[in-house]
Amino acid sequence: MKERLKKEIPLVCAICLILLFMAVTNSVFLCPIGVMADEITPVEEAESVIPSEDVVLQEGEPLSEEAMLSEEESPSEDIVLPENEPPSEEVVLPEEISSEIIVSSEEELLSENVVLQEKELLAENVLLIEGAPQEMMLTVPSPEPVSIQYRTHIQNIGWERDWRQNGEMSGTSGRALRLEAIELKLSGIAPEEGSVEYRTHIQNIGWESTWKHDGGMSGTSGRALRLEAIQIRLTGNVESRYDIYYRVHVQNIGWLDWAKNGEKAGSAGYAYRLEGIEVKLVEKGAEAPGSTEKPFLADLVQYRSHIQNVGWESTWKHDGGMSGTSGRALRLEGLYVRLNEQPYPGSIEYRTHIQSIGWESTWKKNGEMSGTSGRALRLEAMQIRLTGEMADHYDVYYRVHAQNLGWMGWAKNGEMAGTEWHSYRLEALEIKLVEKGASAPGATENHYLGIKGEPGWYRAFGKTYRFDENGDLMRGWYVLDGLNIFTNPSTAGNRYFFDRVNGEMYTGTCTVDGASITFASDGVADAKLPDIRITAVPDYVINVLDYGATAGDGTDDTAAFRNAIAACGEGGTVYVPSGKYIIRPTTGIRPHSNMNIIMERDAVLEVSATNSANYDVIRLSYLNNVHIFGGQIQGEWKRHTGTSGEGGNGIGIYDSTNVSVSYMTVTNNWGDGIYISTNVDTDQVYGCDGIRIRACNVSDNRRTNISIVDADNVMIDSLTCIRSAKGGTQPECGINIEPNYIWQNGQPVVAADKVCKHITIKHSTINTPAKGYSNYYFCFQTVYWPYDKNFITTEDLQIYNCSFSGDVGNYSGRNCRISNSTIGGTLYLFQNTNLSNVNAAGIWRG
Repeated sequence: MKERLKKEIPLVCAICLILLFMAVTNSVFLCPIGVMADEITPVEEAESVIPSEDVVLQEGEPLSEEAMLSEEESPSEDIVLPENEPPSEEVVLPEEISSEIIVSSEEELLSENVVLQEKELLAENVLLIEGAPQEMMLTVPSPEPVSIQYRTHIQNIGWERDWRQNGEMSGTSGRALRLEAIELKLSGIAPEEGSVEYRTHIQNIGWESTWKHDGGMSGTSGRALRLEAIQIRLTGNVESRYDIYYRVHVQNIGWLDWAKNGEKAGSAGYAYRLEGIEVKLVEKGAEAPGSTEKPFLADLVQYRSHIQNVGWESTWKHDGGMSGTSGRALRLEGLYVRLNEQPYPGSIEYRTHIQSIGWESTWKKNGEMSGTSGRALRLEAMQIRLTGEMADHYDVYYRVHAQNLGWMGWAKNGEMAGTEWHSYRLEALEIKLVEKGASAPGATENHYLGIKGEPGWYRAFGKTYRFDENGDLMRGWYVLDGLNIFTNPSTAGNRYFFDRVNGEMYTGTCTVDGASITFASDGVADAKLPDIRITAVPDYVINVLDYGATAGDGTDDTAAFRNAIAACGEGGTVYVPSGKYIIRPTTGIRPHSNMNIIMERDAVLEVSATNSANYDVIRLSYLNNVHIFGGQIQGEWKRHTGTSGEGGNGIGIYDSTNVSVSYMTVTNNWGDGIYISTNVDTDQVYGCDGIRIRACNVSDNRRTNISIVDADNVMIDSLTCIRSAKGGTQPECGINIEPNYIWQNGQPVVAADKVCKHITIKHSTINTPAKGYSNYYFCFQTVYWPYDKNFITTEDLQIYNCSFSGDVGNYSGRNCRISNSTIGGTLYLFQNTNLSNVNAAGIWRG
């Protein structure tokens, strides 16, 4: 056997060398890519003839009679060497060839095959066949490395002269210069292998709509616009081999963390410039160059306010920044809120509680305006909530700075923030998005302030309310006694609405929570409900007892009331508990603008006796936004020590706007119960505007119960007005509209700006004794000058759903309408009056 092997082995080696030579010269796939034919030393031709066709080694087929491989020594699969075939991109050897190469020499016969395993390949891509001469060493050169190159356009400098690469910084540090544009490109790779793409977030423009690539400019040149953020990504085969990382240096922040593969780096919404950038290629899946926790900052929520005397803020606030003012006593009037760079679908919705309007009936969203503009109405409270996937991932927190209270607690996800019933303006606000379940930005207590009441149904301000068992106002939908009920009560607010299961508005009388309630066709409850009674007021509301008032001791409490109002400043609420308080009429009570006086139902202001012909127990002069609620004024008519004059009034309102008097009893004053007029008839101040008298009992005052002398837009609702006996002074009316006039050529003249306009009287009961003689004891009248039809004191007067026990006279009112009313006496009409469903004992037309 050994003798045979000695003869056959040289022949086999020669054939192998020939095959290797053919493989090299014909670039067949036995050598790795990159092996050059001229690097191989030529081998002498073997004695045997080289076939002109492809050499095929089949299993079990001998090469010659003298040289034969056994089945065990032959390859298990065919090896085909095609002639003149170009090399493939990747050399793949059959398993038997790639894993085992058999070599020998004539000088030394190995007892076993010599196997060169893959691990014996040199690191420098040199393939050395063991036992072969040095000329058989094959060298595979390394491919050129791929790198990223970039440069930026810098403020005051222009384009950088040299390209930066592989993590070097482009831009500046510590010089506060903005980046304005950038170019990036790859080197060491053919264009068909892939590219780099990028886009930037530009000042006043936002994200570019198209991606730049391979050296194209992203950003602007010559426009002085800063770059604020960037995205970079790879494409093609290079994307599968590398990750591209990048980080930026941001104004006011410094270096942010590393972003990669198209993620955002920088900031959006903060107006911060990019000042530097680093970009780096990393083999796919290798570690990042540094932290990747926070590469991008986005103000997820943006907002701005409309401020009294300022208007809309010029810049959007974001993520907890303050919108509004501090220490300037300026009200917020409107609000915009929007989401920015939101990571999930969804919206932000919000609504506000507006002075004289109450809660908005619809929610605004995504940058719509909530509130008012140009109407001088303050915001008093707000609600904000998220929808969609944004609500699944974030909580929205918000807090307000309220008049007299300062910063309140943080509300979240639709809770109410601010106040109701206190007429406090909002002065500032903050909004912040927090990841779902994370801690609140601060304390959440006391984010809302309303009022408390006894549980049950009540009627106030011409509206229907219900307090729950905790004394809180009920809101939203409820099912009570089988009826669906919705409420959104507020000082101006919406009423309770009932409907059947099929959604129709309920009408008629029903029993709810033990109260019998009648509903009109619009779903509004009637006035046959208990009066509202406030039973608890927060500690910070000014209490007259804390300023020296003492109920029931008979001492003068006037100074204590005035001190409490002064402590409250302009705005706030003065609270008067139950009991009797002595008030000196010639000094009286003087509220400020933007405040409430809230009195318990049985809180009594007893007027001390005087001989003064003129006074106002409560006087409002040149004020705005004052609301008086509850309590009683008991005048000194029967104890008056003088005999002249008729100007002693319970409440005097002069040249004031947006004033309400609700649920009060005003009786027995020397002059009028409520007097609405101007301080000076000849000045340019028009008088009063926006006066509301609701659910009051104004009775038995010496001259007239309510006089309207100089006012527009007066609404009297649910009034009880009674004169139980004669003995006062003329005109002794229930309600008298009587502008002051001057005499010209023996005739009375009313200036055009003194005519009272837009007067409404509804749902009221006015009783007077039978008239003693003409002009006196009218339940209601416009001034009586029957000798001149051109004498006009009132325009646009409406009376409906009223009951008058005696006479009603329209002598000087133009464009007047009376409907759905009963008149027990005579209806005197000197002017044309539109009558609809009026039942009168008699009608006289002059």
